[in-house]
Amino acid sequence: MTTYFLIGVVVVLAGVAALQLFYMGYLERLGKQHRRRITELEKHCAHLSRRLNDAEDNLAHQAEIIQALEYYEEDEVIVEEEEVWADVIEDA
Repeated sequence: MTTYFLIGVVVVLAGVAALQLFYMGYLERLGKQHRRRITELEKHCAHLSRRLNDAEDNLAHQAEIIQALEYYEEDEVIVEEEEVWADVIEDA
């Protein structure tokens, strides 16, 4: 009777060891997938960083153009005001 009990314990322990072995294989495969996904995300992050830097450069360039246009428009307004005063002075 004890022989059957010991054989049963051995079979159960072998089953537990096999379960642990398959679970460790699963965890290794999961770890590889995570490393692959992290590498993919790092590449995507670098790509997005480059796009963000390009967009910031474009915005800075556009802001410079807008400031230059505003400067020229302010000069034109001053010139127009001077012309109006010149007409008023001549009429008087």
